[in-house]
Amino acid sequence: MTLQEFTAAGESVGAKAGVLDGLQGYFRCHAPRLHQASERFGLFSNRLGDVLEVGPFYGYMPFMLRPRSSSYTVLEGDDPAVHPLEPLYREQAIALHYVDFFEIFGPTRSATHQLSLPDAHFDTILCWETMEHFNFNPVGFVRELQRVLKPGGRVCVTVPNKASFQNVAGLLSGRGEQALIESYYCFENSVS
Repeated sequence: MTLQEFTAAGESVGAKAGVLDGLQGYFRCHAPRLHQASERFGLFSNRLGDVLEVGPFYGYMPFMLRPRSSSYTVLEGDDPAVHPLEPLYREQAIALHYVDFFEIFGPTRSATHQLSLPDAHFDTILCWETMEHFNFNPVGFVRELQRVLKPGGRVCVTVPNKASFQNVAGLLSGRGEQALIESYYCFENSVS
């Protein structure tokens, strides 16, 4: 799939769902990176088996990769902005589960640190620029991905490049770093 085909497919999904232009802009902004990562991970050229995708938001990857999978499951935060995609998920037999990642993995006493998914179930797990949004230590989450991954399966994770041109330009113009790595431990260390 070329970048042009990828972009057109995303635009089509957004139009069908009636996605607001601002949210469609999210896809337009990230389409080149999503496409490049998908190519590097071989997602357009390989069978993916049973797929779990964490937090796709408006990246539209579930709709583009569903034909290459046996089953597709999406974990998403319950943000009303995502609700327009629900009919399309149902139409394409994509299982959508709303979860509160902070409640599951955060430092609260009720945190289970376990997703309600079976052991060794997924062949492919995708997490596209999602983990940097967690306001908890992501180690427990990564361990949980390992638990639900089949032996020999693979996890494809991307996070923003802190050394990118945009970030370096921001530092040079005085905007500075938005979040320091220490912030990952802030909540985790506060648990008694």
